[in-house]
Amino acid sequence: LMYRERDGMTCFNHGDDFVIGGQREQLLKVLTEMEKTIKLKCKGILGPDIQAGDVKNIRILSRLITYNVEQGRASIQIEGDSRHAEIVAKTLGLQHGSKGRTTPGEKRKAEPEETEVEMLTGGDVTTYRSAVMRCNYLSEDRYDIKFAAKELAREMRQPTVISWEK
Repeated sequence: LMYRERDGMTCFNHGDDFVIGGQREQLLKVLTEMEKTIKLKCKGILGPDIQAGDVKNIRILSRLITYNVEQGRASIQIEGDSRHAEIVAKTLGLQHGSKGRTTPGEKRKAEPEETEVEMLTGGDVTTYRSAVMRCNYLSEDRYDIKFAAKELAREMRQPTVISWEK
């Protein structure tokens, strides 16, 4: 993350992706200067002025950023890539119309003894970890699943059959 105090511009960089925040004139000036030394692909300027070339949606690091204006107030909506949710649902065998849960987990009447716990093995471990990390990614934008994703991540080191059930 970078901030230039003299003009209030912000920038974050992830690998070869740059996202710069500032006034239109500033952004165009920075773009022109950067193009002198490196090859760039500008996805657009997120904003309200379509005539000036602004765009309403930009995909950045697998997130969809949308600029909205409602009742004269501007807002930005950030949405995780829905493909991850679809993959998790398919992995868990969920279909449209599957029953939901009102809580992120259920209490067991009695925890099994450590010797009775069956560990996941081979590909099941990989599948569990992959699904949990996709949930973790989605939880940055979906606060309704944040607690459940955190709890599932606690068992990533040695997932069990009970972990999978959760």
